[in-house]
Amino acid sequence: MSKDENTLILGIGGVGMHLARRLVHEGYPVTVIESDAELLANAAESLDARLICGNAMRLSSWREAHAQNMELIIATTNDDSTNIMSALIADKFGIERKIVRARSTDLVDGSIFSPEDLKID
Repeated sequence: MSKDENTLILGIGGVGMHLARRLVHEGYPVTVIESDAELLANAAESLDARLICGNAMRLSSWREAHAQNMELIIATTNDDSTNIMSALIADKFGIERKIVRARSTDLVDGSIFSPEDLKID
């Protein structure tokens, strides 16, 4: 990953905030989409990143984030379905690398879907 790669993080809870802080600290440009205004306000106090109050399942939020300019997406919302669906949306925007947080493997393990089907790295 080069320092000029744009990263989009969905969800700025514990995991998302940790990853965003780490990436920003290392000099990577980070954009965050988060629906919880309180979490965004907390993030704004300590994070030098572009913060968007939006919904990961609304294309308007992706467009506002300039998703077509991203090289990496990291989906860390508290909803596995949203995170997995975000990989498919990211693929449509041309985002090559997709990392998805999934607490349950029900949608992948032993199911009709594989990580490749879902466009997840």
